[in-house]
Amino acid sequence: MSNMDSKLGLIQQSFNSRYFEWVWEPLDELSDNFTIANPSISGHPIVFASRNFLKMLGYSQEEVIFQNENIFQGPKTNGRAVMETREANREERGIQMNLVNYRKDGMPFWMLFHMSLVFGKEDWRVIHFVAVQVPITRRKRGNGGVSLSEEASS
Repeated sequence: MSNMDSKLGLIQQSFNSRYFEWVWEPLDELSDNFTIANPSISGHPIVFASRNFLKMLGYSQEEVIFQNENIFQGPKTNGRAVMETREANREERGIQMNLVNYRKDGMPFWMLFHMSLVFGKEDWRVIHFVAVQVPITRRKRGNGGVSLSEEASS
């Protein structure tokens, strides 16, 4: 079994255990830009990326699946914002912020990043992180990411 086959097996297992059979196709039809990551796999890899998300960033499904969100970061991405996101993952809580990310071609863009948690029905453990990315045109001053709560208080 190749490395890619084993990764795909983990991804399918990630969905099969909860809802893979009936959710994959409807998710792919949504017009939103989002990814789904699995916190139970080391590094919290992306196990699903919406078609419009891939189109927005210029990646293929194969380039994104089993990567983590770091592949979209670059020099203008605020390190503090990245740390806040990691902390939210660790604490199993949602987060929302403005953030600079990068397309595959290296072009930076501002987005509203909103991460929510998906809980298991039986045990209420976090089974997936859903990250919705909405492109925004207004540029922020600063180093590439400001929490909306900070923005509101300034």
